[in-house]
Amino acid sequence: MREIHLATGHRIERRGRVVAGALALLSMSLLLCGCLNMDTAENGLAAVGSKSNAYEEWTGDPAALSTITSVAIVPFADRAVEEGFDPVVFSTRLANQLTSKGRLRVVYPKEMLATAERENRRVRMHNSDYRRRKMLGTSAAEERGDQLMRAQGQKMDSVAGMEDRELDTLDPVHNVADAISLGRILKVDAVMIGNVTDFYAYTRPRISLNMTLVSTGVSDTAANEIAMLTQWGVPNYKSTERGKVWFRQQNFDSRDGNVGMGAYRHALLHFTDQTPYSKESYITSITNYYDYVSFVLADALLAAREKSAREAEERAIALAQKNNKDRESVRNRIRTLVNPGRALPDSDAVIANNLADRRDREWRPDVYNKDHPAKEEQLIPEYRPVGNGQ
Repeated sequence: MREIHLATGHRIERRGRVVAGALALLSMSLLLCGCLNMDTAENGLAAVGSKSNAYEEWTGDPAALSTITSVAIVPFADRAVEEGFDPVVFSTRLANQLTSKGRLRVVYPKEMLATAERENRRVRMHNSDYRRRKMLGTSAAEERGDQLMRAQGQKMDSVAGMEDRELDTLDPVHNVADAISLGRILKVDAVMIGNVTDFYAYTRPRISLNMTLVSTGVSDTAANEIAMLTQWGVPNYKSTERGKVWFRQQNFDSRDGNVGMGAYRHALLHFTDQTPYSKESYITSITNYYDYVSFVLADALLAAREKSAREAEERAIALAQKNNKDRESVRNRIRTLVNPGRALPDSDAVIANNLADRRDREWRPDVYNKDHPAKEEQLIPEYRPVGNGQ
């Protein structure tokens, strides 16, 4: 068959076999795509325009990170456009995951908020006295004795030197300095702060966040000794604020097949309900999704801490060998600084006392702790497809 091109006037020859072959190839492609679509539609967790980018992570001070044995979790700041994110519930889930590993002492968000409220009551009382003195024209020196007596009676630190100005209330969620101050009051080595930048809670949930571990200075003595034994020198900070020892930013979009299957597998391994619901139903629950996201973040923090501790030991031993010093004593000293041997509270009891709401109380706290040898037999077995595989 011959045709004439309308623009050039040239003759075009089309062979029937070529056209037929092209049509057959197109049909096979459509059929193959249809089969793949049917297969992916069946499992319900295929990537549909994934927005889960690779995570970003850095360690600012490995010496400080390796010595952190206690952390206070601050409720994450909600900076997302979409509504529905619950900072306290999510941060409590993160605290659950860290507690269940049995490697850190964890202060829960509700205790952090209660401490902030207690300190803010002191600040408001102080500000009330300050405004009263200003109105009456009374000097601070005239009331200094009463201020000190009241502070000693309430077993508080002296407020002399504060009475000449009005103080701001503490806001640990949006102010890093306030979070550090409360962490020192709670006697923890570091505080965990974070921001949620994107959130969607419905059929295909997603969470984008960043989290920063900030040292409170409680473990500075051990960190400085490790820095001296390893000659790490000045830490390589990516921030001007000295104290940010670890940072991670990650997007969790369940439209990504890997993220969706990760959440599904986590639900099967850690929840007691073994009813074979469809895979899609496991990731429609934002509570289940909170658990999965916090599980990944907790593992990332502990892995970074273990990596820093391992590197500290290797560097210290290599340096001792170079200087003809006793390597075994250096190794034991590093291990003592990294793991001081403080007794940790029972993780199951801590989780049970800090569950977020009434619905959580129906769950056994031990399902969080997969590494506990005594609880291994109580965990659910590996999932096996039932019926049609859903």
